[in-house]
Amino acid sequence: MKNYFRITAYHKKLNISMIMDSYGKFNELWEFSAYLVEKGFSILEVHRANKFTDGNFPKASQDNDHVILRAAQYEMPNIEIRNSKTITIANRYYSINN
Repeated sequence: MKNYFRITAYHKKLNISMIMDSYGKFNELWEFSAYLVEKGFSILEVHRANKFTDGNFPKASQDNDHVILRAAQYEMPNIEIRNSKTITIANRYYSINN
């Protein structure tokens, strides 16, 4: 899972937040981030596969042509910090590894 990336982003004008994964479309994390910024999103969290837990949804299968929308909602995501940081969008969550 060398090029498996997960990004949590927010689009202020549309007032939507989302969790998106890429597994194969981009070789570098910055390419995925730049793609979303170009679409008008602000990047809230970026992670490689070994830096987050699956949470309540598994990692996606490899797809060299698409990015995978894992969750979306109106408003900002819920980012909770306790023992670890947990990000929740539309009842889907994942945690950041320390």
